[in-house]
Amino acid sequence: IKKAIDDGLECKVMRLGQMTGDSQNGKGVRWDDHLMLQLKECVLSAYAADWPNEKRSFIPCDYAAKIIVALTFGKQVENGVYNISYEAITWRAIIAYLNKLGYNIKLIPPEKWLEIGRARGDESLLPALIPYYAIDGKLTNQFPFIDQLTSGRVDTTKTKAALKQLEANIALVSPEQLLERYVGYFIESGFFPEPAGHN
Repeated sequence: IKKAIDDGLECKVMRLGQMTGDSQNGKGVRWDDHLMLQLKECVLSAYAADWPNEKRSFIPCDYAAKIIVALTFGKQVENGVYNISYEAITWRAIIAYLNKLGYNIKLIPPEKWLEIGRARGDESLLPALIPYYAIDGKLTNQFPFIDQLTSGRVDTTKTKAALKQLEANIALVSPEQLLERYVGYFIESGFFPEPAGHN
């Protein structure tokens, strides 16, 4: 693609991170996605690895689509690579929110979390991936790019500058609001069990 750009062709690369469902109703989240299965595993087992420095960035499909359309047809925007990401939320904040809903998930050392996951055997939602987790409970040893996604370090400077140049005002909801809508959809659709005391 870089060669094509150098040869004078109009090319733009959109690099997507953790794609998730619609920002308004939560629909469209892939249930077989590793992160979603990871969250459900925490809900079902009542345990989560304590990753104090990790973050998650959910990228709503409608938000990403609007950016892709704006950049693709924005003729005045330069060719090249554009990272599409979203404001990150800490892993601890996600677990705290699930607990606020009534799920009662306990943060434990990552190695203990892995031990519990292995002990759950066929009941675990992550049996195929557990062998790939490192002792710190992360996948980063085998998949280095995941470290970038889970640390909130995706550089979107160029993307934001291009959107500002295009005067593309794309409305955002907070990561907390997004999580609220996703969990609401999970409960409604049966992907998550209802938390204790849920009406």
